[in-house]
Amino acid sequence: MTIEVQEEVLEKLAIIHADINACRQCEPFVENFLKPLSMSRGQPGSIIIVGQEPGKGEVASQRAFSGRSGQRLDQWLVASGFYAASPRSGIYTTSVAKCLCEKQKLRVLYGNCSRFLERQLRAIQPTLIISLGAVAYQAVRFNKAEFKNTVCTLSRSDAEEAGFHTNLGFDYALMSWPHPSPGSRWHNSTENRGKLQESFDVLRDYVTSIGADLESKIV
Repeated sequence: MTIEVQEEVLEKLAIIHADINACRQCEPFVENFLKPLSMSRGQPGSIIIVGQEPGKGEVASQRAFSGRSGQRLDQWLVASGFYAASPRSGIYTTSVAKCLCEKQKLRVLYGNCSRFLERQLRAIQPTLIISLGAVAYQAVRFNKAEFKNTVCTLSRSDAEEAGFHTNLGFDYALMSWPHPSPGSRWHNSTENRGKLQESFDVLRDYVTSIGADLESKIV
């Protein structure tokens, strides 16, 4: 991403972030509504990480993935070859829902916030999207494959087997990771942990293969 393009992207994101900060559409329809005053989401570049919704720690800190899930995410990135000192350098992080409420009504947030996620993706047009968990995967997938059949795999929207291209106006690769929450039962399976470990090598190889734009982020 050139300096000129990055400046243009930052201008677009500033408008999107302001719209997110001002939105309270869901508040009358859910209980225990929590909204961060603003959110630090990192640097726009060729990689976007998409989670499900901010946790209470993220709402309080106003920084995406600042809790225990974020610590595990950083470990996964380091295992995939990203710099240990700053594994999210040059990566933009966001989530499907921008606020938080009781679990039973999160679907309301997912639906209403989808327009913001689409605007973020269109503004940055990443080469690679890393989704965390089923909700995030479903929000960014480009075919009808189920999460359970794609978790820990890398797919490309411009590949023939993908079935069709995205409706976002650009193609991208998608790494489907499980949610990094320490409370997730997915990680209790030895087989699943093996799949995750293999995905680290796949991600390292892919990021290295796609050129100089990402080389500075990989060791």
